Amino acid sequence: MLFRANSPEDVTYNDDHVLQNSEHHFQEARSKLSAEKGRPRLESLQARLAVCLYLLHTGRPNQAWYGFGTLVQMMFVLGLHQPRTTDVCGDLILRECQKRTFWAIATLDIYLSVMLGRPPLIHEEDINQQYPQQLDDDELSSGGTAGHENKDRLVSASVLHAQIARVVRKAVRAQSAGTDKVDSASAFNQELSSWQASLPVILSGAVHPSSLVAGFRRQITVLRLAHSHAAMLINRPLLLLDTAPSSVVELHINTCLTAANVILDMLTGSGSDGAPLGAFWFTQYVAFNAVSIVYVWLIQRKRGRLSSVNAFFQDLLLMHKADAVQKQFAAATKTNAPPSLRYNIVLEELQQEIHALDGVPWPQHTSAIVPELQLSNMARQDPTTCEPGVLFEPTPLDMEFNAMDPDLWLQLDSFPFSNFGLEQWASPS
Repeated sequence: MLFRANSPEDVTYNDDHVLQNSEHHFQEARSKLSAEKGRPRLESLQARLAVCLYLLHTGRPNQAWYGFGTLVQMMFVLGLHQPRTTDVCGDLILRECQKRTFWAIATLDIYLSVMLGRPPLIHEEDINQQYPQQLDDDELSSGGTAGHENKDRLVSASVLHAQIARVVRKAVRAQSAGTDKVDSASAFNQELSSWQASLPVILSGAVHPSSLVAGFRRQITVLRLAHSHAAMLINRPLLLLDTAPSSVVELHINTCLTAANVILDMLTGSGSDGAPLGAFWFTQYVAFNAVSIVYVWLIQRKRGRLSSVNAFFQDLLLMHKADAVQKQFAAATKTNAPPSLRYNIVLEELQQEIHALDGVPWPQHTSAIVPELQLSNMARQDPTTCEPGVLFEPTPLDMEFNAMDPDLWLQLDSFPFSNFGLEQWASPS
């Protein structure tokens, strides 16, 4: 109920009526979950996972994170992070649902961790669970005997997404541990290449998305977002590495800019498939990454750094694309203020820095659209109530963008969310 569409091209999301209905059902569901007693069940985990996803889409990441912590603890109680020692009465459906649920939780864990700038709750060394079998739901219900080996399956994309999220998990850990940035990026780029080579033809981009059914089209979009995000995250530290020769960092920087360009093309309609900014919380997060990477690249260039790097893209073209996507963030604040508003405020600061280096003032898109909020140098909190569409008092943004220190990316990712209103959520209720 988060958005309604009569066709893929006609998406209207987050209008007041739809949000009110969605919020009503959400509150009813959460009330039933709060009243649940006894040992956790698989269905309890699945319902709580849905709650976390709903909170993310409606701009409440801190609430989602607190609830997700409870969800992970329940998951460990059920032991879904490792293969079951018993056959569970030979129930194929139950075994595969356990695997699917675990990997959905593990995938969300890494994105919440990166997005909020907090340690992951699930550690790679604790994971011993197998990936789900390549069986769609109709094959599960028939005991796994109805399929054909060469059949294209919808479940494949979920497994592939879990695999690339694991690469991200390891890359984030390596970056946090201070591993050599060039060696680390090279190793994880190789893992990304291996992952991309494993894609089935239908999800590889070899088949034009318009030729596919809606389910596969959506999956291609999500996997392209996930792949581009991973490539950006792995390679973006090299944008801030001033000590390495251009010949060493050039490939990594171009890989990073290429991934950002893919996202910008998807959002501006010049790619082969669309990705509406407001239809999926992950799209907004990845778009924020892409635009911030372009802005940091341009700031570095204007400061005379990385000037010898032979880039695949013209700076002006990247700037125009990034500005077009940022305008989408600004326009989305009319109907989707959290989280688009948070992202746009941070991007405006970077954009202002670019034009300050040129001596050219740049119009503040957000202030023009919501002038009464006085948004310059401000950011938003998670809602203090669950009422949809309510705007909240902004909090000063105290980040210095002038420094461009090596930890800038971790700060940029987490800053719109991580330091706002945590004291308001003393419990996961």
